[in-house]
Amino acid sequence: MQKKIKQKKTYAIILIAFIIIASCTEDKSNYVGNITAATDIICVHGSLTLELTTYIKFRSGNISGPTQINERIYWKSLNENIVTVIQNPQNQFEAVVSGIASGTTEIIAETHGLHASLPITVVCERVKRLTSNIGFRLYPQWSPDGSTIAYSYDDQIYTIQANGGEEKQLTKNGGSNPQWSPDGSKIVYSNNYYIYTVSAIGGEEKQLTDTDSYNPQWLPDGSSIIYDDHYSIYIISESGGEYTYIVSGLNPHWSPDSKKIVYASIEDHQNATINTISRTGINKKILTSKYLFANYPRWSPDGQYIVFTYKDNISNDAILCLVPAEGGAVNKLITIKGKTITCPRWSPNGKFILFNTTASTSIGPIYDEIFVFSIETGSLDKITCNPGSPPMDVHNPAVEYIERNAQWAPNGNEIVFVRSRRYSGQLHPYDQQIYISQFDLY
Repeated sequence: MQKKIKQKKTYAIILIAFIIIASCTEDKSNYVGNITAATDIICVHGSLTLELTTYIKFRSGNISGPTQINERIYWKSLNENIVTVIQNPQNQFEAVVSGIASGTTEIIAETHGLHASLPITVVCERVKRLTSNIGFRLYPQWSPDGSTIAYSYDDQIYTIQANGGEEKQLTKNGGSNPQWSPDGSKIVYSNNYYIYTVSAIGGEEKQLTDTDSYNPQWLPDGSSIIYDDHYSIYIISESGGEYTYIVSGLNPHWSPDSKKIVYASIEDHQNATINTISRTGINKKILTSKYLFANYPRWSPDGQYIVFTYKDNISNDAILCLVPAEGGAVNKLITIKGKTITCPRWSPNGKFILFNTTASTSIGPIYDEIFVFSIETGSLDKITCNPGSPPMDVHNPAVEYIERNAQWAPNGNEIVFVRSRRYSGQLHPYDQQIYISQFDLY
């Protein structure tokens, strides 16, 4: 598959420490020719150093045990587009891995005309970690100008600069699921089933609702906020006051011109249709027939299409779809077998769709992968490249990664997401950090 995403470079240097063990005679014609390593997976997370323990084995019929060979071993790479071997000022050999390349190659060890190959699988990841203190972070959201990211951290609202720095706490009474106002001056968020706003620099935490309310979103013009109570959709002024019922449904999303809402209308607890309605609750339009768990509708940036997901009622596979905003044939974009697609998000240029996949296990759902789908080419690319299923921490195989809450930057060149870590076999993570993945989609 041809990649359509140009990924920027990060670098990691892997120090190759050679402990050479041999069982040999003067006749080295019985050289076996294999090199084994403590690990053959090099996973690059921004900046990472791994030490590989390498062995060269010889065989002979008249020497019973291994002896160390004190010969100079020279190294070279068969594919320098993936791994380049250099000799540093301390005369140590280092394998330099370029963050733009992934694949399998071999590093060759040579001594006195003999050689053996070390297969190396390079899994490169182009991400940077913004946060560091252990804690539970979720729902990162870019500010409209792309300079700052708001998120929840241990049930409070925080911000951090997109280029790194100190985390700034905005709330003291709790908060989750922050959403920036279009002008970047305020943040709306949920707290104990109610909706609040707070200044983007902190201050008064203003309560807007006094009944169950979730998933707050600003109108594109910033005048009002829409939300749902898991059954019905309401609108309220950004300054508070009386709220207005619009329609029964969930997961509403505003059209780019602020005139309409798209939402999922649950028909019988499982099947749903994707509908649109005006902001005043009239002119309802049913866009699709009933689909199993149809959900997460989102307008395209130009307002022409709506993306949504559903589950096939026979195979239970997840399907990502497009439907014209004014009605028409549903176009199936891609099927993900055995998983669920959640939270699709259009890129700012309308050419790509970002989404999570979830895979259920005996201990509960695992938000294990984040993908980008190209509308133009139909290609599917992962934004993270962790080995393992679920992804594993290369430093500690007993730790799994769970990745979720991916969001585009306003310029479309970056994606923020949450990486959680948990011990294998456990349901809940012990740490959640904010990461940014670098891309150039234009």
